[in-house]
Amino acid sequence: MSQISSLAEDGVANSYYWSNPRATVQFFDFVRANDEGRLWTFTLLDSLWLRYNRSAGIDRLGPQAPEAPTEAQLNELSDDGVADLLTRTRRLKNQTR
Repeated sequence: MSQISSLAEDGVANSYYWSNPRATVQFFDFVRANDEGRLWTFTLLDSLWLRYNRSAGIDRLGPQAPEAPTEAQLNELSDDGVADLLTRTRRLKNQTR
């Protein structure tokens, strides 16, 4: 990247930060990871800001559901294990309503 491009990106990044102080270092790390080699513009930063907030919001929802057991794991469960799994599944289902 040319020196002019890097200066322009620094100017855009600083201007964007001053107009949006919630754009933290983590956001700019996210931009670097997702800019796909494009020159930073206000339009690009706005677009990535929306993506960043959406992904951060999803992370704040809490831990993801555990992976479903495999058929082999289900076949190995005792009767008490099946009853426990059914109870926990119902609780999780009721929490999402």
